[in-house]
Amino acid sequence: MAKKKDEIALMKNELAKLAHVRHLPILTLDQRWHLLFPEEKKTSAIKKMEKRLNDLLKEQGKLIQDAKEMKKLKNSFMAGIVSNMQQSNETKDETARIKKLESSQRYIKEINEKLAVYDNELESIPKEITKVNQQLMIESVRICYGDLYKNKVQIGAMNEWIDKTRTKLKETLVQKQEMEDKNSEIYSYMHDILGPQVIEIFDEDHKEL
Repeated sequence: MAKKKDEIALMKNELAKLAHVRHLPILTLDQRWHLLFPEEKKTSAIKKMEKRLNDLLKEQGKLIQDAKEMKKLKNSFMAGIVSNMQQSNETKDETARIKKLESSQRYIKEINEKLAVYDNELESIPKEITKVNQQLMIESVRICYGDLYKNKVQIGAMNEWIDKTRTKLKETLVQKQEMEDKNSEIYSYMHDILGPQVIEIFDEDHKEL
């Protein structure tokens, strides 16, 4: 339980650090983020935040589109009312005209109520998108820094192995050169002592050398 509280406190602290950031990109819409987090690398926490963020973006897009359609419908009713009011009583039944006018006004009222709801939701959704996006950023950064640390440790181990191997290689090359020089010296002495003809006979018996 204490660990959970610590994690929440840490998250709040990290969110506070991002509070001043004005142009934080929407991560799920940023190709660079997807390059950092291909599907096989996403943790359950990343996938959960990604889904939540995408759902919010879809909801926002649908609300914007619905609001546009509602406003177009409202404008249509408004135009109908103006046209209806301009018509002469002599050319149209007054009762029918008033009935249509009241019907249009009722529809406009309903549309205004729905638009008010849309406006409230469209005001709150961006804040939630920002919050979830920041949480996703913090989790992404945490994972990236974890990878950086693990890679740094492995790079250090590799550098150590390379240094040891390089030293060992130098030592082995020196030993190899010393042994080759020793073989040349031995062969030269035998050649001088035994003569070329005798050495040629022994060379035939030791072709593997």
